[in-house]
Amino acid sequence: MCKSALQALGPHLGSDAMNAMFQNHLIPSGVLNYHQFITDLTKHMVTDLSDHMGFFIQATSTYFKSSEPSLRRAAALLIGNLVYHCQSNEELNVSSVSHGLLYLLRDPDPAVRTAAAIAIPLLYKYNDLL
Repeated sequence: MCKSALQALGPHLGSDAMNAMFQNHLIPSGVLNYHQFITDLTKHMVTDLSDHMGFFIQATSTYFKSSEPSLRRAAALLIGNLVYHCQSNEELNVSSVSHGLLYLLRDPDPAVRTAAAIAIPLLYKYNDLL
């Protein structure tokens, strides 16, 4: 269902590359390597939708406190990759992101803790801002 929704949304995003990803990789009956998909998606997001990075990061961080572990896990991976692929730190609140990810390291769900542990090293290029 989520794959179909993203396929329907793709043409409206203003990014041909993201739309192509959604159409080619989100096959309803297919198996998706989620981590690789998020990595590739965020590369396109920071290139094609760079004016919205601050909003994306702020909106994503709100899911750190979701009651759903799958949303907390997805938010950690998405935000880590967004920060990693950003070309500029102007709209990034890396300190806030790092604190949120550190909070997730204490999450009761092991998959969330793992996602946070994967995301934290992605902030390394901004270590002077932490």
